[in-house]
Amino acid sequence: MGQRKVINRLKKYREEHEERILPELPEHIFIEILSKIPPKFLRNTFSLVCKAWYRLIRSLEFMEKINAVQHKPGIIVSFLVTPNCYIEFPYCKAKLLQIDEKEFDIKLTNFGPTRMGYIRSSCNGLILVSEPRPSTLCVRNMLTGSVLTLPACPSGCLHSFDECGAGLGFNPVTKEYKVVHIYSDGYGFEIFTIGSDKEWRQIPGPFKESYERPYDINHFRWGDVDIINGHVFHWIVESDEYFISMDIRDEKLRKTKLPNLRSKIKKMDYEFVEIDGKLSFVYRASSTQIDVWVLTDFGKQKISKVMVQGEEEQNGSEERKDKLPDFLKLFVVATLRNGEVIVLSRIRNPGNNESIYLYDMKTREMRKFKMKIKDGTRFIPHTSSLVSWTTEMDLSPNFTNISL
Repeated sequence: MGQRKVINRLKKYREEHEERILPELPEHIFIEILSKIPPKFLRNTFSLVCKAWYRLIRSLEFMEKINAVQHKPGIIVSFLVTPNCYIEFPYCKAKLLQIDEKEFDIKLTNFGPTRMGYIRSSCNGLILVSEPRPSTLCVRNMLTGSVLTLPACPSGCLHSFDECGAGLGFNPVTKEYKVVHIYSDGYGFEIFTIGSDKEWRQIPGPFKESYERPYDINHFRWGDVDIINGHVFHWIVESDEYFISMDIRDEKLRKTKLPNLRSKIKKMDYEFVEIDGKLSFVYRASSTQIDVWVLTDFGKQKISKVMVQGEEEQNGSEERKDKLPDFLKLFVVATLRNGEVIVLSRIRNPGNNESIYLYDMKTREMRKFKMKIKDGTRFIPHTSSLVSWTTEMDLSPNFTNISL
């Protein structure tokens, strides 16, 4: 009997016995077993066994299980590689930074190809990338290889390096992915809903008149957004009183107040990070003190001071292996372990081995590591997933595998 006949007979046998075999074991048992298998084998081999396994591997319950078991949160460390950061459309290279929990150490692994576009943001294992040639925005899953190229923006923006801001988010109510893009607030914000929109939609910017802007419109550039819980977007502007926010569930722009400090807040003295699913404001008060404020209620704009790390906590700690550095020479780049660990980096001297610090807010332990920081280095929180698609409609609300 030829090989093709054997394959066809096995396929027919599986189809005939599929409904009878699978019910013998509860579905949660299958999920538990399959969640231990490396993702590339799940996608390329196990999902092809039969229709039932294909549906199971792409189901909401299975994706949540495998994300919890296999996909540890990390930070994409993206930097420009060619030819330099001074051209409009550079190429990038990226690594994934994760914590070694046993040793409170870091490990770096390659993320994506050696040459790729500029990574803007990450959401549910998907990354938003500006591709240099042609100048387009696309959504990628580096684990599954899925790619979706978005249509050109009505504003005509070419998405060059440091010339616009863009972010990818997920609406947990409608189960939709949205891309928000801003080139000039005079033109407005552009929003594209994947799987629903055929074109970008435009909404007015946060300022009606030029005098309302806290910055010089000729010199200010909107940067990439800080995204909390996948759907609340925040942009830092040149204001010592507020920043601009948008919840993509209602697509309304609003001003969110900064913490009330005794002195004026300078943009260069603070960063935004996510701690326990909330926006956190990390302020470098002095060379020996950082303050952490948390936006505990976004709707009511309630912000609370939750932690102070200062010189007084280091009294009698000379025996520590890693002493506290000068906080004014550091900036906070991200958090790990659901916000328990703050990741800090020195103000960069491009091309040199600079220091990366991990600070555990519970144990007050700080560790220092060396890392080569290059031009245009960015740190983007990321967790891998098996979200994949064949067409844009696969990412529509009716497609179950995006509901993470």
